[in-house]
Amino acid sequence: MKKSSIIEINWKKQGSWIRDMLIRLIKSLFNLFIDEEKEYIDRKIKQYYDLFYKNGKHPLNREQCEAVVRNRRYNQVIAAAGTGKTTVLAYRIKFLIEEGIKPERIIAITYSRKAAYEMEKRLKEEFGIDMVEIRTIHSFAYKIIRRERGNRLLIVTPEESKNIIREYFKKLLKSSSFFYDSYHKFLENYQRIYPG
Repeated sequence: MKKSSIIEINWKKQGSWIRDMLIRLIKSLFNLFIDEEKEYIDRKIKQYYDLFYKNGKHPLNREQCEAVVRNRRYNQVIAAAGTGKTTVLAYRIKFLIEEGIKPERIIAITYSRKAAYEMEKRLKEEFGIDMVEIRTIHSFAYKIIRRERGNRLLIVTPEESKNIIREYFKKLLKSSSFFYDSYHKFLENYQRIYPG
């Protein structure tokens, strides 16, 4: 018992110092990451200078080049209509292929059919690329569903979907004691918190 109170006393005495040190350490690591990312971006833009500024029909500005070469797991480009998002995506695909990614391993997802068509056309005409899969959000989701469900697709109304869920729920209550117990505990807690 005394040990824990000693630890608490030490933490109270040195807690702010430790917290401040950890904050400085995290900031230093973050700044190091940012510096390395900036160096990487600058190096890649120089390496692909001809592609970005000379060879393509649509030369890129600095921000667009950064969006193309940024090496994060997820990259998001937010911009108004007509500012070059499709162009950036086309260059990003070309860049990835130049970096050794196989075209058939790349999927580009667009919002509309028009954008998908424009992307296919631009990749083919400007870069000679035609092995990349380009889909709308909806066609991409539909492809996944078809792959998982085969030809057994069924479109249901909202009322039918409620009935399907209700029936499945009843089956779970009958077949799984764990689900049954969990469900009733949930109801008890819910009624206790939200009576009436």
